[in-house]
Amino acid sequence: MAFEKIVGGKQVSHTINGGEEKPGSRFYNQFELSPFANDYLVDFAKTAIVNEKLGTDDDTDLLTISFSSNDLIGHYYGPFSQEVQDVTLRTDRAIAELFSYLDKKIGLDKVVVALTADHGVAPVPEQVRELGYGGRLEIKPVTDAIESALDKRFEDDKWILSAVNGNIYFDESVIERRKASMHEVEQIACQVIMKQPGMAECLTRTQLMGNNIPQTMLARSVANGFHSSRNGNIILVTLPFYFFGEGVTTTHGSPYSYDTHVPVLFYGWESGRNFLRRLQPG
Repeated sequence: MAFEKIVGGKQVSHTINGGEEKPGSRFYNQFELSPFANDYLVDFAKTAIVNEKLGTDDDTDLLTISFSSNDLIGHYYGPFSQEVQDVTLRTDRAIAELFSYLDKKIGLDKVVVALTADHGVAPVPEQVRELGYGGRLEIKPVTDAIESALDKRFEDDKWILSAVNGNIYFDESVIERRKASMHEVEQIACQVIMKQPGMAECLTRTQLMGNNIPQTMLARSVANGFHSSRNGNIILVTLPFYFFGEGVTTTHGSPYSYDTHVPVLFYGWESGRNFLRRLQPG
C-alpha cells in the first residue's frame, strides 16, 4: 500500500540486509522489524532460564518477555497488513515453542503464564478515510493558527516551543516577557484548536492541575494519564480514527477503545476461573 513504510522491498517476502554486504547498523535496524527478531528473543529467554537456573528451587522466579517487533511492524505496515498477519502467526508458534521448552525443562504444572499488551492500535488513517471517516492530520497548521491568534492578541513572537504526541508546550519566557496570562494564552489556543478539523477535546494544564475538567470520558482519560512534569500546556484529543503524524503508518495513544482495550490472559498452575470486579477504563 502507498501509505505503508517499506523495509527490505515492496513484497511481503522482504529481504532483510539493510543494503549491506555484512551485518551493520542498517541491517540490525531492519532485523528488529522482522518476525525473526522474536525467534532470537525466545532463544535469549531459553538461555536466561538455563543460566539463571529459573524454576530449580522453591523460590518464585519472574521472567518477562516483550515481543516488541510486533509493535514496530504494526507501526510500519498497519494492523491489517500481510506483515502483521505474518508476524502474529509466527509469534504464536514462537510462544508455543517456548511453552514446550518450559514444559520439558521445568514442567508447565509449575508455571503461571500472564499474556497481555500495553496498548492497542489505530487502523491506518488512509484506509478508514476511504470508508468515509477519520484521517491523518498535520500539526503545523494547528500551531501556525495558534501562533497567529496569539500574535494578534498580544505581539508577534514565537510562542510555542514544541508540539508532540498531542501536547503543545508554550515558551513561558515569552509569555512572561509579553506580560500575558498563561490562562488566557491557553484559552486562546484551545479556541483555535477546536476550530480545526478532526478535534474532539482540548484541555489545558491549568484545568488539569486545578482538577477543573469537563465530566466526560475523554477529559477523565486525559486526567488519568496527566503527568505534571511531562505533559504540555495544552493536551488535544482528536476524534476517533484521526491522529497527527507523518513519521509512522499508524500509531496508538488515543483514549478510544481500539487503543485502550487489550486482553489479559492467565494460564497455568492454580489459575482457575475467578471473577473479582469489573474495571471501567478512564
